[in-house]
Amino acid sequence: MVKQTLDRFAVCVSLLVLALMCTASASAGVVLYSNPLPNTNINTGSGQSDIAPVYSTFSGTPFILGDQFVLPAGSNTITSFTIAEVGNVATTATGLTATDYPTTEFSALDLYIGQDLGSLTSASTSYNYSQVSLPGGQNYESINSSTYYPIFAITFSLSSTLPGGPGNIYDFAIGATDIGSNTFALLMGAANGYTGSDTTQTLGNGFLYYEFSAGQPIATYEYTPGYGYISGYTNQSQVDALAIINGTTVPEPSTFGLMALGLAGGLLTCLRRRAR
Repeated sequence: MVKQTLDRFAVCVSLLVLALMCTASASAGVVLYSNPLPNTNINTGSGQSDIAPVYSTFSGTPFILGDQFVLPAGSNTITSFTIAEVGNVATTATGLTATDYPTTEFSALDLYIGQDLGSLTSASTSYNYSQVSLPGGQNYESINSSTYYPIFAITFSLSSTLPGGPGNIYDFAIGATDIGSNTFALLMGAANGYTGSDTTQTLGNGFLYYEFSAGQPIATYEYTPGYGYISGYTNQSQVDALAIINGTTVPEPSTFGLMALGLAGGLLTCLRRRAR
């Protein structure tokens, strides 16, 4: 009888350990943040939802395009960070027919990450890329003309651990060392379309300017409609940089506590069945 009790106890403990292991492994390789390619209002002129402002200057100061993001509550380790870039050499309306690539446009690409409105630091310079398209196999159409350009998904590999939850807001930026006259255009998405020129206007909520200080970008302010920095902008919707962040997340201790209580209840139930 004692042996049966110990056997049942051993089984219950094994189930407890297995459940904890499954919970931990379930967090591996999850999507921590996702703002994918748009699938509505594609290439529709002044109302299109896909926009690609260029790497340029503001009042003579270089800036890098980026956006804000929030990670799940707990401790998050980012293993890959994917953004979308619009190429520099025109192509056809559909089909993967690019003749230029990120590696021929830029000698280096750098991913920066940091606290919102704080200093950003380099997180990765290691990346790979693949050519992608919008729904229906469409390439990106410039909002200023009927010219089409290829789209590249650029995935940085890294290992950065950041606390998540609504109280932790982060910014990212992309630094690009161009070859020749190439410019870096980060693909953005607007929920209700975009009005204005992508080379002379800026975007709405969620679009950040970065100025350089001692070689590092610093988030200086977030542009929102009505600030008056750039005239002629009329879109009042939020505009976000397309990005997908993958990695692992470890829930907060309170989450583990609740999980442990639930598993402990299951353990007691298991032992009580022996008494019956």
